[in-house]
Amino acid sequence: MLSSTLPIQVVTLALALIRHASAKLYESARELDLNERYDFVIVGSGPGGSTVAARLSENPKYKVLLIEAGANDDGVATIHAPLLQQTIPSTYMWNYTTEATPATSNRSLNYLRGYVLGGSSSVNGMVYSRCAADDYNGWAVATGDNGWRWDNVLPYIKKSERLVPATSGRNYSGEYDPSLHGYKGELATSLAAFGPTDFDQRALNSTTGPHGEFPFHQDMNDGRSVGLTWMQFAIGGGERSSAATSFLTGAVRARPNLSIVLNTYVTRVLQTEGGSPNSPSVRTVELGDRSARSVIGTVTAGKEVILAAGNVNTPQILLNSGIGDKKVLTQLGIKTTVNLPDVGNNMADHPGVIATWTSQTNEGPAFDPEAAFSEWTANKTGPLTGTINRLTLWSRIPSNATIWKTFQDPSSGKDTPHFEMVMAAYNGTAGAFLILLNPTSRGGISLRSSNPFDAPVIDSGILKTPYDILALAEGIRSMKRFFSGPAWTNYLRTPTFVDPDTASAAEWEAYIRENVATNYHGVGTAAMSKKDAKHGVVDPDLRVKRVSGLRIVDASVIPNVPAGHTQVPIYVVAERASDLIKASWE
Repeated sequence: MLSSTLPIQVVTLALALIRHASAKLYESARELDLNERYDFVIVGSGPGGSTVAARLSENPKYKVLLIEAGANDDGVATIHAPLLQQTIPSTYMWNYTTEATPATSNRSLNYLRGYVLGGSSSVNGMVYSRCAADDYNGWAVATGDNGWRWDNVLPYIKKSERLVPATSGRNYSGEYDPSLHGYKGELATSLAAFGPTDFDQRALNSTTGPHGEFPFHQDMNDGRSVGLTWMQFAIGGGERSSAATSFLTGAVRARPNLSIVLNTYVTRVLQTEGGSPNSPSVRTVELGDRSARSVIGTVTAGKEVILAAGNVNTPQILLNSGIGDKKVLTQLGIKTTVNLPDVGNNMADHPGVIATWTSQTNEGPAFDPEAAFSEWTANKTGPLTGTINRLTLWSRIPSNATIWKTFQDPSSGKDTPHFEMVMAAYNGTAGAFLILLNPTSRGGISLRSSNPFDAPVIDSGILKTPYDILALAEGIRSMKRFFSGPAWTNYLRTPTFVDPDTASAAEWEAYIRENVATNYHGVGTAAMSKKDAKHGVVDPDLRVKRVSGLRIVDASVIPNVPAGHTQVPIYVVAERASDLIKASWE
């Protein structure tokens, strides 16, 4: 996402705000009774883990342990004040980087992952994007399970959502379809707190009729969002709505059958008694101290271990546990528990590039930082409740584009956008962050060594295929068409990007490789597939193949990167997983 520099006073003041949790949390695995038996042990507190922990602990007969590698989110104003998202300290990040490859001009890219209660939902850009209906329909095809179809998961989406007004009081009627949303769920959502600005209005004035290339589309979350839309956010009451604030409320944390332990690094999942030679029981979790790089002990689940550590850490844990490609594990000196060659493979993420023009605009955050912070602290109102971006354009490559003479359309359906263009104007520039939503490139997660405390190898897979290079050029052309209308006369000046229509093919490729970024939307490293398929890692019910007692509930199970931001699809996976798990044991 596009960012701007916020005054240092805001950051300093933000770090000073302290809020107290409404229930005690264990600060370390050393505080746990490791002999205590739990029904379910959940690893990771992002949208997958927090949701499942909340849903399972609704039943008082289930004893649940939720493990988070990072710290508590309470008291961290940079996490909770929406406009301060770009200033969240690195303490609350895993601080991963991708491998430097020729595909990114030998650059190593930062790979943002939340290292805090709520996982990446506590540090992300808060965009509430359901993605395309046909993305979910594709899951159903991949798994042979129609339960994953859009029409069947839509009730889960509405179940968790609670659409609320902005604390700014801005009226956003006409900017969304009320019939599509939920109003009683845990996850508070809203539209832009402020706007439209002059830039926003010019963008709105640039839309075409309903049959044109750039129509105004009322609701970005109807499953077929091609056109310019108002953005929706996981923000409510002037604060970020994370998995922690939404699903681990004070009332949930106070449940006697739910334990939450922080600052606890999971190294491996281990075999337990039971199972069979063809399906070993894996219900024990090995706990470690990441700073000391030492093992503390183990905890065991009576029913299931649920990995919700994310697209990077879940395959890392599996591989360290001997669940993966036997040939690779043998080379690392790791004993194979189960030979599942696809663990860590199939990683897909959205490549993106900033494309702006110099402009007469002076838009951007302009406020007194101390006054804004005081207002937010006291009332959860004011500038800090807003976001830098308010509008986004979803578009498809025209059907007559020359790219289709060489490549097949990789999107999930005709109503699925190829691009998202996040509109922004600040500091004398205006344009968008261009995101390719259906890349064909793939990467993966692997191990550096047999030491589980070593950071994993992250190959984002970005720009490995010719299609992705050419598709991003089509995205720039689409942007040029959108920004060429009369609304932009005397407003936009000089492009700050290389134009694929004036540069040589080599110049364009060099430019995009030198400037591409990842969007931290990685999926697929433990992908779901049909129950009897030899490929994939989990079955349609999210159980790890060829073992018992182990399930995965996070972005890693999503087989193809969806056309949007990934936190809502993970909530969908978690809500359905909760019902599947309950059905297995009730």
